[in-house]
Amino acid sequence: RDGRKVGSPYFLMDRESKSESFAQRIHNHIEQDIASINLTLEGLYKETFDAIVKAISTARRVWLVGFRNGHYLAGYARWQLIQVRGDVHLMPQAGETMAEYLADLQPDDVLIVMGFRRRLPAIQRIVDTAKKAGVPTLVLTDPTAPDTMRATWTIRCEIRGNDFFDRYTGVMSFLHLLSVSVARATGAK
Repeated sequence: RDGRKVGSPYFLMDRESKSESFAQRIHNHIEQDIASINLTLEGLYKETFDAIVKAISTARRVWLVGFRNGHYLAGYARWQLIQVRGDVHLMPQAGETMAEYLADLQPDDVLIVMGFRRRLPAIQRIVDTAKKAGVPTLVLTDPTAPDTMRATWTIRCEIRGNDFFDRYTGVMSFLHLLSVSVARATGAK
């Protein structure tokens, strides 16, 4: 029961193997991804989303950080954003410490943090450090995150399904929408 409460995939997965056709497995997979996207995007508020897009579009620098699966998502977001604006950085790079980056944060920067289930305690320290520096911060997280993240904006993305592994289709869809919106906001240049 405790494992189910904290969202451990081991305790959430079905214990009995289901006998279903390949076509049914594909259908179930698609349905779970659609549900993940719906739960993630339908909860967005236009004013919040527009403020995030404006902040990313006009910031001097954009910083991204993520741990575990969030690291790959932060890298994907960086790749999308560098195609439409400069000074987009993934931190830390190999052999570097987070402190080197955090010490350089400025109020005209934006920080995007990927902090999904089984978040490291470092995520809250990073958000708190950015807040002290006056840096607007976007946290992408999942519904199990506490309401005390203290970020400028927190977007909760659905990542759970019926399978053992988390699903990141809702996060990817949000990042795609965000990137396209930033591209539009930055204009023709």
